[in-house]
Amino acid sequence: MNINDLEKLLSAKRLSTYYNLFPTDKEKAIEYYRLNTQISESLYPLLSNLEKALRNSIHNSFAIHYKSADWFSQFKQPELFDQVNVAKRKILTGHNPIVSFPKLRPFKS
Repeated sequence: MNINDLEKLLSAKRLSTYYNLFPTDKEKAIEYYRLNTQISESLYPLLSNLEKALRNSIHNSFAIHYKSADWFSQFKQPELFDQVNVAKRKILTGHNPIVSFPKLRPFKS
């Protein structure tokens, strides 16, 4: 694909950071854009797993604190209760099951 076609697809603005690095060499700028894309792609699985680990850690901590795996159903504040119900509706209308978690035990220090 030539550079003009790539600019039409991605926009010159998106590529401007790389063009500023190599103002006289668009090919080198595009090469660095592609390298940056490859680096970003390689980090995605790590970030995805980090997000899952963080989300599960938060869930486990709240489940231990509230002594229930469905800790999110125990909120008494109306705005939080409403947000939980909205989330549940989204899950149910998206045909995604609400996952039940195994009984959790507190960590021992």
